[in-house]
Amino acid sequence: MKLGPRIALIGNGGGGKSTLARALATRLDLPLTEVDELQFGPSWERVDARVVAALIDEVLDRPRWIVDGFGPWETIERRCALCEDLVFVDLPLAVHLWRAGGRQVRLLRGEPAVGGRPAPPSPWLLRALLFVHRELRPRLLRLAREVPGRVHHLRSRRDLDEFAARHADC
Repeated sequence: MKLGPRIALIGNGGGGKSTLARALATRLDLPLTEVDELQFGPSWERVDARVVAALIDEVLDRPRWIVDGFGPWETIERRCALCEDLVFVDLPLAVHLWRAGGRQVRLLRGEPAVGGRPAPPSPWLLRALLFVHRELRPRLLRLAREVPGRVHHLRSRRDLDEFAARHADC
């Protein structure tokens, strides 16, 4: 199955969605927008949600894109309505916690970050992961049932690895 030129990736932190998004963007020659780059400034201060929404809307008006991450809920709904493929990385909460926590520990040790711009170590991470799992995940599951395009609901590392092998060679 060929992935479309408009792909939305969503899921909790630490699940591998950004790595997958970068691999897909390279493989499919699609422009990648990482929402965290729009919603957080250089020192990880929050950018006004209206500004973020406007920036994401500009991307969604283009004919080809991969958008990775959350942002304001309205932009998630619009992204899901416009995408040809929704990739929902929905691993068990313990996996997200373990992987995101491990990334934070590596940063505290001074090890280089792998790809992207990881958030600095913070107790905020645990609260964010729990919020996404408890509050946003149920909404995302409902929204995914309404997506007019294909939904790729990746529930395990095996699902993620198989999807990546089929589509991104990562």
